[in-house]
Amino acid sequence: MKGNFAWLGRLALTVIVVVAALAVGRELWVYYMEQPWTRDGRVRADVVQVAPDVSGFVTEVLVKDNQKVRRGDVLFRIDRERFALALRQAEASVAGHQATLDQANADLKRYNALTTDAVSQQKQEQVLATQLQAKAAFDQAVADRALAQLNLDRSEVHASVNGVITNMDLRPGAYVTAGRA
Repeated sequence: MKGNFAWLGRLALTVIVVVAALAVGRELWVYYMEQPWTRDGRVRADVVQVAPDVSGFVTEVLVKDNQKVRRGDVLFRIDRERFALALRQAEASVAGHQATLDQANADLKRYNALTTDAVSQQKQEQVLATQLQAKAAFDQAVADRALAQLNLDRSEVHASVNGVITNMDLRPGAYVTAGRA
């Protein structure tokens, strides 16, 4: 009987030691994962590359190296005048295509009002095709205007996150390429 208690005591002691070792190991794991440290003092930082969405010459740089920025702050501007002119051209194109579409709609309405004896089927189909082409050209001009507005908006580069600007070597007059940091 004494042998059974000794064996049971050794088993219980082994289980207690293993459970204690697992508990200590888990606590150490949690401690080092929640509060990391190093002897040489290095820290981990999230780095966000800043790249414009449009290409052009930098006209204004509003931040300096090692400056704190908040999300949405303007970092630099790219030749906004060029993009503003492109927007004005697109708006003029929309106006021209709107006039063409209005004329095509009026012609279509006029030809549809005429009897089939007065106008050939071929002429009615031509007028309809002209109206559809004018509508497509107008829609394309509207899309071009939206793209020109987007390019103008994106010629002003904003900070995407809160942080500190580092390694800033951008100067007015530099040419930046879309998508390249």
